[in-house]
Amino acid sequence: MSNFHRIKRTYDTLLTDSGTNIMKIGENAWVILDDNPSTGYSWRVVTDSSGIYKVIKSFYLPTNTGSVGSPGKSIWIIRAVDTGRGSITFKYSRAYSTDSNDKEIRYEINVI
Repeated sequence: MSNFHRIKRTYDTLLTDSGTNIMKIGENAWVILDDNPSTGYSWRVVTDSSGIYKVIKSFYLPTNTGSVGSPGKSIWIIRAVDTGRGSITFKYSRAYSTDSNDKEIRYEINVI
């Protein structure tokens, strides 16, 4: 009889903005974007009305340089909650900006 127990590991998906991301209900996916809030710019999420996912967590991870104004990563974790197709969009802008040239990244999602 073995004293070892089998440990099941599950790894989340990292979404890509090229092509459609396939997810299963209950699965988590991460979006990791370069960010530097000291510039006055920040990422904001624009969800669609598909209802196939929900944002369960978001946070900023600074680099470990100790320098003021150094860049880091903005991270969002989403969970697939229903089958279907949808998208999630991230816009990089200043809070007061209405500039149509602000950076935008869109992720297509198909939950099966």
